[in-house]
Amino acid sequence: MKEFDATFDSENDQPKKPVPGKYPSHVSGFEAVTLKSGGKVFNIDFTLAEECKNITKKKTIQLSDNVSGTELDDDNIPKMESLAFMAGKQYRSAGVFLTSNLPKDERWKNKKYNEFFTNIGVKFPVNGDGIVQLQEVEEEDIIGLPAIVDVQVYKYTTKQGEERTSLRIMNTYPWNDGVKKDNVPF
Repeated sequence: MKEFDATFDSENDQPKKPVPGKYPSHVSGFEAVTLKSGGKVFNIDFTLAEECKNITKKKTIQLSDNVSGTELDDDNIPKMESLAFMAGKQYRSAGVFLTSNLPKDERWKNKKYNEFFTNIGVKFPVNGDGIVQLQEVEEEDIIGLPAIVDVQVYKYTTKQGEERTSLRIMNTYPWNDGVKKDNVPF
């Protein structure tokens, strides 16, 4: 066998599971799909920012299948863990839908689209009556924009009827101190 400069410690070298929560990020990918109905669904990728390296959270332990708790040290103070490993991870949004020509009593269906993109810095025009005139967002409108994203467990059923879970971005929030990244990929 040839020597190679690599080690592995079975107790300490375990992969870290991604942790749901709110993280600073930047838009790093864009996909828009036209539906048979004429509406659109937008799937937006975000890359978690370097600022994640400064985030800590209380360390949790699994007590049973449905119960977890905070791990304490010998002085009963919650142990903290760094979420630095989350920096650079990529997550996709749950589909964000835009539907055109909705009757007045169904315009609420575009609320998520308006909130999602407004929260990452898109400014839609407003008409004289104060009604937001939604427009179709394009890749060049959003790539590199900063946002706080809410990464959560997303459950779905495949076309084959299998239930699956993944981590997806369920909501976006303004990242007031965030700065647009010009060089994508980062």
